[in-house]
Amino acid sequence: MTEMPIETGGLAKPGGSSEAVRAAKAVRA
Repeated sequence: MTEMPIETGGLAKPGGSSEAVRAAKAVRA
């Protein structure tokens, strides 16, 4: 549920997974 909503997890707060944060940054960039 944290890897699926990358936009919400990256904007709101990372569930604690480094991958989720990395994906959010990659998608934003």
